[in-house]
Amino acid sequence: MANKAVLTLLGQPKQLTLGPLIRGSGIPVPCYPDVRGILSYPKNLKIMAQECAKLIAQWKDIDCIAGCAMGGVALATALSLESGKPFILLRKTPRLYGPHSAIDGKYKKGQRVLLIDDSIVTGTSKRPYVDHLLQAKLRPIRFLTIIDVGAGFPLWQKQRHWMHEHGVELHALATWTEWALYMRDRGRIPRTTVATILRLMDNPPQWAEGEVDAKEI
Repeated sequence: MANKAVLTLLGQPKQLTLGPLIRGSGIPVPCYPDVRGILSYPKNLKIMAQECAKLIAQWKDIDCIAGCAMGGVALATALSLESGKPFILLRKTPRLYGPHSAIDGKYKKGQRVLLIDDSIVTGTSKRPYVDHLLQAKLRPIRFLTIIDVGAGFPLWQKQRHWMHEHGVELHALATWTEWALYMRDRGRIPRTTVATILRLMDNPPQWAEGEVDAKEI
């Protein structure tokens, strides 16, 4: 079930970005919430961190938080302040120097790590972060994202299965489907657009141009 506080933030009309736009793995989408734009406001960032901290308190198996570049960096910092857990920052491409040059910050081998980022689509872009942690002898056990765009779409599960096989459990505060239904029910997105978004969850990702008319929003 989606987090209501998070949906409220994601549902802000001023943070709705119209399309068609290219997202994730080159997939054109009709619209999406500007998560990084939302997190750029301190009040919103604090709310997101508080909701994430509630999950950490329930899990009780997190030693360290790892923020993925770039979307997860601010959230990891805010979550560290909210939860009291130490954090490290992950680079997708390592520096040319240092023993574990893809990781910034102090950590101990064997620590159980929560990776955090603003969104996930196929999961392909997340794999390098898991690899970096494993190479540093850390234990990535959970991956938390604000919005899961590709939840439930069969063709986008390969990398997610890879993470699961390596002991990483995926969590999201909301899914793209939940966001779309929330926006539809409040009249912020045309029903035809929502139908297109929901159809993506069952069919290959082939969007028709012109699905969204800015005048309808």
